Amino acid sequence: MRRLRESTSWRVLTRILGAAIALLVLLFVATFFTLRPSHHPALLYGIPVFDLPPPQPSDHVDLPRSFFADAGTLGAVATVLAGALSAEQYRQPTYYAVPGNGFAMATNIERIHADGASFSGTKRWDVVMKPPPVWKLEYLRSLFTKDLPPGHFRVFIFVVTTMIFDSTSDKVTRDQASAWRPRGANRLPAALANLPFDDRYAVTALVYEFEYPPGADKVIVKRPGALKAEAHLKAARLWADWSSRQ
Repeated sequence: MRRLRESTSWRVLTRILGAAIALLVLLFVATFFTLRPSHHPALLYGIPVFDLPPPQPSDHVDLPRSFFADAGTLGAVATVLAGALSAEQYRQPTYYAVPGNGFAMATNIERIHADGASFSGTKRWDVVMKPPPVWKLEYLRSLFTKDLPPGHFRVFIFVVTTMIFDSTSDKVTRDQASAWRPRGANRLPAALANLPFDDRYAVTALVYEFEYPPGADKVIVKRPGALKAEAHLKAARLWADWSSRQ
């Protein structure tokens, strides 16, 4: 009888534990799927996520709404942004989902002049120092600075979202900025591209400016930058491209 009672008690306890676990699972699933969609952009849209708030940029600016007067969807906004980048010989940007049912577009790191103008030709994308024909101290030093040649460098991130955001105190490194474009998706998924671009959305340009002074042993992240974000966009001729659409 004692064994029977112990066996019965164990079965009852097992059933109670099983029911409790099942209830917890149901509560988790219900909570997970009733959260606002913008809380789970990676699961909704199937592309990498660019976290908001972002690392503190060198500067930022909200682009005028008039640049996107004919854009009725997020996909159309992406086309306007990418069209200007293509016209100014930027390599194809890549895309991230962001909170607020939006997206971020990343450009590749480029060499710029001190006034923000892009370098011309292949020098613009020459961000890796090549071994010199004669061994020099400059090349030895480059091995400790991720092969970055001296100069000024820049990355643009364009964020389109309904979310109001600031930035973190984190300093983005040159390696992180260089990886943004390669790690992004090659296009926007239809679920994002087809969303209406209404008055809740803003288009924000984040500028990450870097400097590697000659003889220095590290890359300097300019915070604040030497130039305002709008000045960078004008020097890159992107502002003029968007303005011409008005």
